[in-house]
Amino acid sequence: MDGMLDNSEQKESVIKTGIFLTEQRAQDVTVIDLKGKSSIADYFIIATVTSYAQLKGLVKNVQDFFHTEDIYCKSGGKHLSEDVWTLLDCDYFIVHFMTKEAREFYALERLWFEGEKLELPQVGGNL
Repeated sequence: MDGMLDNSEQKESVIKTGIFLTEQRAQDVTVIDLKGKSSIADYFIIATVTSYAQLKGLVKNVQDFFHTEDIYCKSGGKHLSEDVWTLLDCDYFIVHFMTKEAREFYALERLWFEGEKLELPQVGGNL
């Protein structure tokens, strides 16, 4: 189904995923538009996780979200470990879950500086 989405529908799915992750309390969720700049994916979503338990919960919840949104994800996250970086490959976008330390070390936002950071609408109120 994903291959049949036009560019605006893909972008909308990516933004909705970013909002969902924010609502699920992933930290510092960043969406980067890499269309035409990367052969890996058109978008990256990068989110910071604070623990393995949070990672497991986020992966399960986002997979349920993908199912309801009819988003196909090639990697199912079935073999999670306590690594500092876990990703879900969803064809035209990749979700990166990283610890704060890994995110600072690998600096994907700086590495892919040519991509446009997309603003996510503010969700919820004060926590």
